[in-house]
Amino acid sequence: MQTIKNTIIKEMLMDLRYRLLLADDIFGQATESVMSAMGIEDFAAKAQAVESMRSYSQTLQIVYADFMHVIDGCSVAFPPEMTLWQWNEQDADERIALTLERLHNIAEGLEAKISGELTTEEIC
Repeated sequence: MQTIKNTIIKEMLMDLRYRLLLADDIFGQATESVMSAMGIEDFAAKAQAVESMRSYSQTLQIVYADFMHVIDGCSVAFPPEMTLWQWNEQDADERIALTLERLHNIAEGLEAKISGELTTEEIC
């Protein structure tokens, strides 16, 4: 019975890691959108950048919710979602870049924790 449980946990961890790899593609798209929107003063580009960041954040939040079912004792504070009006603020470029960086750091932390758990599962 313990072997079946370990196998299920290992498969769940591998699934989480795979979904984080897919989220990394979304991060790349979000980064491209944000950089493009910072370079030009186009409303549509800014709207696309905000939507890309929202998609990346939501993807990570879904992965994190499933992560909490498998691994205990790890809490994450996601940054608030960026909105379109924030592009008009004085330090918008910096704040948006920091938010995207924070989301990416969360993804890297989740991946590190998952990799550590997979290593522990392989040792046991």
